[in-house]
Amino acid sequence: MITKILPTLIAVALLAIGIVYVYKYESDEMPDRDKAESVIVQDKDSLTKITLKGAKGLVVFERQTQGDKKEWKITSPLKVEPDSIKMDDLVGKLAKLESKRLVTEKIDKPLADYGLDKPTTTVEYESSKGNGSILIGRQSDVETSWYVKRGDTDRLFLCESWGIEVFQSEFNQFRDKKIMKVDPDKATIVKIVGEKGARTFKREDKEKWTVEVSGQRPMRGNTQAIRNILYAMNNLAVEEFVNDSPKPEDLAKYGFAKSDHTVTITFEKDEGTRTLLVGKKKEGDLSRTYVKRDTADNVFAVSNTSLIDLTKPIEEFKDQKLFEFSSTKLKKLTVALGSRVATAERDAKGNWAFAKPIVRKEAHTATSVLANALEALKAKSYATDDKSRAAEFRLDPPEMTITFEGEGVPASMLVLGQPVADKGRYMRIGTDPFLAIPEDDPYAKAKAIVDAYLAVLDLPADTVTGMKVACGKESCELAKDEKSGWQLKEPKSVVLNDPPGKAAAVIDALGAATAEEFIPSGPGPIGEFGLGSPEYKVVLTFKSGAPLTVDVGPAQGPRRGVLTSAHDKIARLAGGDLVAKLADLTAPIRKPASPVKTSPSSVAAGPAPAHVESPVPAPSPTPRTVPAGASPPSPVAPASARAPGLPPAGLPPIELVPPPRPSPSPGSR
Repeated sequence: MITKILPTLIAVALLAIGIVYVYKYESDEMPDRDKAESVIVQDKDSLTKITLKGAKGLVVFERQTQGDKKEWKITSPLKVEPDSIKMDDLVGKLAKLESKRLVTEKIDKPLADYGLDKPTTTVEYESSKGNGSILIGRQSDVETSWYVKRGDTDRLFLCESWGIEVFQSEFNQFRDKKIMKVDPDKATIVKIVGEKGARTFKREDKEKWTVEVSGQRPMRGNTQAIRNILYAMNNLAVEEFVNDSPKPEDLAKYGFAKSDHTVTITFEKDEGTRTLLVGKKKEGDLSRTYVKRDTADNVFAVSNTSLIDLTKPIEEFKDQKLFEFSSTKLKKLTVALGSRVATAERDAKGNWAFAKPIVRKEAHTATSVLANALEALKAKSYATDDKSRAAEFRLDPPEMTITFEGEGVPASMLVLGQPVADKGRYMRIGTDPFLAIPEDDPYAKAKAIVDAYLAVLDLPADTVTGMKVACGKESCELAKDEKSGWQLKEPKSVVLNDPPGKAAAVIDALGAATAEEFIPSGPGPIGEFGLGSPEYKVVLTFKSGAPLTVDVGPAQGPRRGVLTSAHDKIARLAGGDLVAKLADLTAPIRKPASPVKTSPSSVAAGPAPAHVESPVPAPSPTPRTVPAGASPPSPVAPASARAPGLPPAGLPPIELVPPPRPSPSPGSR
């Protein structure tokens, strides 16, 4: 039983001993346990000098006059700037130091009992109102407080640790951690020299910077990215004070022997320049890098992350906005898409019009859209132009070029490459050494200008009321009814599926048709493009005005010509689906060629090649069963032997819908 309660008895005994000690050696000297008093109270502005002496060394602070101000400086052990927050804390605590409580009005025991015979810290001060000192002894045995007394009295206080720790700080804790004072609004030039050469940023005005790299033309800078360098330099803080008196061999060890990595900042007016030398990474702690000012010996270690803006690719300092102009200031804009070129200019009223109109003169809508897009154009990312990567960039040859100029806007060229999978499209601004991938690709907006300029027709689709399409000797005619829309009028012997849809598709295709080039018409070109006997002839009628004729010639290899009554030029079609839509519309009226009476062997073998004198007959084809009343299948004739009216090879199959046959009368056989 006694064994079980023995630990408890021991604990109670120790507690009792502690209580007796406190009351015997401390409490009996406390006139009022709850009373907190100030150890010292004085005017902080009267202080002129503070000296800290202790186990952590000697630190001297002096208040010096600089201009019309008085500022605190550290004068020993080194003449350096103090940390402003730490300095304010030191002066504030010395001006008014609060105690936890007053222990005794008069010490009547040996000072050694309180650690005051050899104080852990002595604070000496000089003031315009007199000098004095504060002695800090040992820590209380039962509290986190320290014994404190003034040098000119025998009053003994207990002060909380947080109230006196500033007096117990070492020299480096008082030092200013800021390495450079940089005002971003006053900096005019930032020059960074590193392993890859020099880069210089120059401020043109408050918010505009240029970027200069050796061997390259100046570029507009990314203001925020450049200001980030200035902010980083202003906030550069010491993580470790490495060496205040380095020898030459020390400087070599820290990476300052050559000083080939520097940051120099020039300020406006007479504020001069400030230079930071960047050395090696710290051995054993690669998260830190050695740095020093060019005007001082002190070597510091700083966090690598604080220097990250200095090592970013130069592309990141180029302005993301590619152009600096207002779209309303542009006067001329040219888009070249291969051999297809369109130029638009502003007229006296400020509207865009094509410079040398062929079909359309008005260019305001499409050109305004592109001009606005160019003004807002931003780079999603940059890449340095490199001939070895030409295949990757796909800019040689370019897919498109856009040139523009205007009031206060110098002639500029934007070169667009072929699209690159998973990246976008690389672009180059004139001879800029950097390529940009845009956030919003302007290609489609620029192509719309070329398509508008090279439109085959300026077709007001909503005013078309009638359409006649001839294919060879066959033709069909459609009319637009206000209630039911497009309907087939002729021939009445066939049925056309979805007349409104197919007619609208043809009109849309005519309106969207663009030319690779326009060629003056004449007997020669008309014959060359087969427009004397066009494959399709389209006649459109309108609510008012004369009809419009469109002749679509046969395919001449990759070429196909179109001639309209709207102008005297032949348009060489640049692709599109006009022919396919015409073929779809006319499929029900096209007739196959009449059967050719030949022997089975000649049908199977076809005409003999010119250089074969006696072709060997092919075996007779396998007979096919023909339903009663049906015609035998027609032989397939070569393209050269096809009868007029047949569609060319590659068109949709002929859709013949025979007219309904009358029902037999009663009694007929």
